[in-house]
Amino acid sequence: MKKIWFGFVGLVLLAGCASLSVNEPKTVSKLVTGDLGLVAPPARFFAIYPVGNAAYLGSGSDADMLVGMTRDAIRRTMEGKGYVLVAMSAEPDFIMGFGLGMESKITDEDIFRKTGMVAGLSTEGINQSAFQKGSILVAMFRPGDKEPAWRTLAQGMADMKKADAARKEAIDALVADMLSPVPPAGKETH
Repeated sequence: MKKIWFGFVGLVLLAGCASLSVNEPKTVSKLVTGDLGLVAPPARFFAIYPVGNAAYLGSGSDADMLVGMTRDAIRRTMEGKGYVLVAMSAEPDFIMGFGLGMESKITDEDIFRKTGMVAGLSTEGINQSAFQKGSILVAMFRPGDKEPAWRTLAQGMADMKKADAARKEAIDALVADMLSPVPPAGKETH
């Protein structure tokens, strides 16, 4: 079940909210659900599930690069909130997982079947030869649980020819936005 949750991140990450060109679609749709109680004090230590084949991006170094950029963006965002990344063997307080997907590799219907969530971003009026709908899912698990306690799904239009630096910037901005409901370490959730 964990692999299912990891398959959706790349689509939205490629789209991002930063470095948009004049002709690039700017719409991002985001859903958040679950209980952030798992990050309440004294929770401070987190791990990130290894992703492996969980990305629905196709094969190749671009997919590996996007998975790495996403993992790094999650780490930086959480560390910026005061959480500490540890190895899975260090018994973290909570575990984060993520998934990436491009519309050509996973449909909204597939995402709904796997996650119970659908952002439903429309591609009407979008030049689909230049842009593809991307999805990213970030989820938090209690150690030992197969279902996430909290998750967020975002979709946006991905410019497939975006430079690596612009992709990284877009991924960082999107992940920070997606994880904005997570309070700083040591703070209670609302």
